[in-house]
Amino acid sequence: MTNPYWNFKKANPKYGYVNNPFQADEAEHTSKHYPCGYWPAGASLPPPSMPTKPIKGTLYGSGKNTNYQLGVGDNGDREIFTQITDDTYYKRVAVGITSTLAITNTGEMWGIGENLYGALGLGDAAPRTTWEQIPGVWREVSSSFQTSFSVAIKEDGTLWSTGYNYNGQLGLNDNTNRDIWTQVGTASNWVSIDTAQQNSMVIDTDGKLWACGRNNGGLLGLGDDNIDRVVLEITATNVSQVSCGYHFTGIIKTDGSVWMTGWNRNGQFGDGTITNSDFWVEIEAAGDDNAFIHCRSTDTYQEGSTFLIKDNGIMWATGQNAYHLMGLEDTADKLSYVQLEGTDWASVTSQHNSTLAIKTNGEMYGTGANENGKLGLGDTNMRTSFERVGVDIWLFVDMTRYHAMAINWDGTYDWG
Repeated sequence: MTNPYWNFKKANPKYGYVNNPFQADEAEHTSKHYPCGYWPAGASLPPPSMPTKPIKGTLYGSGKNTNYQLGVGDNGDREIFTQITDDTYYKRVAVGITSTLAITNTGEMWGIGENLYGALGLGDAAPRTTWEQIPGVWREVSSSFQTSFSVAIKEDGTLWSTGYNYNGQLGLNDNTNRDIWTQVGTASNWVSIDTAQQNSMVIDTDGKLWACGRNNGGLLGLGDDNIDRVVLEITATNVSQVSCGYHFTGIIKTDGSVWMTGWNRNGQFGDGTITNSDFWVEIEAAGDDNAFIHCRSTDTYQEGSTFLIKDNGIMWATGQNAYHLMGLEDTADKLSYVQLEGTDWASVTSQHNSTLAIKTNGEMYGTGANENGKLGLGDTNMRTSFERVGVDIWLFVDMTRYHAMAINWDGTYDWG
């Protein structure tokens, strides 16, 4: 069965044709739904309507569940991906350190889990043991992999944030925490977001990348170190995708080139050095044929890795390689990009020494550390190479240190 998530113009990812989960037919890019990280520079925001062929994406969780963050009705850990037993179909999920936010096909957003500092935006900081709906119609959401805050885009293109705000990562011109979703500015042209430990990155329809929050190591790419930003500032242009690690950030520009900023202590830039930078540095060795980027870090924070997927579906990685998180025979750090096993890769997520990656046919594979069974392979044993996770077609996966959430497709469509 063909995976609709990847079945279209993957040959030209520089203009937003990759990773469209809800439109199987090829069409002009301005009529498509763009997920996190992909947007053509200069394109206008699509109308606030559902895609023509919404899939029946069911939600699954695996790993630690002490705070009910898997949403499966209890707080027992899972070592295999377990389905959320409801009749709702999902298009996006974001994993916080001990919480989960998920968006349905109809734009409803639901939250569950610990809710520290009000990261779920439900008006308080009380934990939720059952799914609770957040008002509004939503398109995209990102939750910090380390601290408790979240950023989201509504269907009308406006930007909203909630939770912990010590470094100004909510972009609200102060350092005050919020426990309810609060609009960031007045613009309505936001299309893509990513968050790190205490910073946020947002792309607008013109391809401008905006940043706020903690700037330790120059990870915002603004040419200075340790000067936090409490409001969004433009840090790069002609950007099609952004990925935030801890104290470092990577982007793909519209010409397919890769740029990095921040810490490079493990070689996560992939430029053959361990030289840090507080401004954007082009990684010439990465070429200009890049379709997907993901930056990761561990709980020691100073360590990180970067994954790239090329236009041809080959995956490469650089930086820290502890616990076989790259699926290689050795665990030595890499200062330059090395090719990983397999072909036809479409997306990858990696946190705290574990990696999950999805192929263009919807097969998902995991490698590395497997605390609490978050790789969904039926145990908590480390994997030294990529091993297939479950069956059927996986569309999307997000992971933090303790748990992972994924969206699966059974081949049918949700016509409402």
